[in-house]
Amino acid sequence: YITFLNKFSIETKRELPVIISKNTNPSVINLLENNCLNENEDLEVRVNSIKALGKIGGKKHLEIMRELSYSKNPHIYNSAYESYIKIRKKLDLEEAYQDVESPAEMIFEKNKIEEMIQEKTFYSVKIFKNSPEIAEIEGTIVKLGPISGLIFYILARNAIFKRPYTIDYIARKLESIDIYISRERIKDRIKDIRKKIRFALGDKIDEYKLVENIRKYGYKINALVKVE
Repeated sequence: YITFLNKFSIETKRELPVIISKNTNPSVINLLENNCLNENEDLEVRVNSIKALGKIGGKKHLEIMRELSYSKNPHIYNSAYESYIKIRKKLDLEEAYQDVESPAEMIFEKNKIEEMIQEKTFYSVKIFKNSPEIAEIEGTIVKLGPISGLIFYILARNAIFKRPYTIDYIARKLESIDIYISRERIKDRIKDIRKKIRFALGDKIDEYKLVENIRKYGYKINALVKVE
């Protein structure tokens, strides 16, 4: 099957993932997986395959998307992150359905879960490898400053994993680039991040939802993050 597809022109191969993205046949999924992971494949074929897998992928594909999110190519890691979110949303909804008994309950539960997911992940954030002192949040450039910007960058870069990170973790990351500040100063910098977000965006965003403090566990960024 794959040998047959290889006879297609590159233009056809690029469009193929889009065409077959509603097909859950195992051979189709296998083809998309191979395209995603093959670093020698055409970039557009890989990106389209990642997006297609985001539509029809399952639990096992979360790990593939996590792996691809560490790619050095922004087209790959941004597409992988978006697909990860789509798969995660689908799995969250499927899990919610397991406990409902009637169609009415199912609709209610679906809406509730979707609202929760939207609250947690609907913010849009862009961070910059070469300029971590700034971030684009909901389309607005926010000047965070050198240290606050690095802390925000560390948290935002890991937003895909939807888990909190401790002050100690942040401190170790800073120390790895020869920046040594106390744990209390890191907490102060996080307060500073929230203040600057509030100043730049006002009521457009809840800075405490964006930079969330999970008591005893640390901080996490609730957003769809792109890295440039």
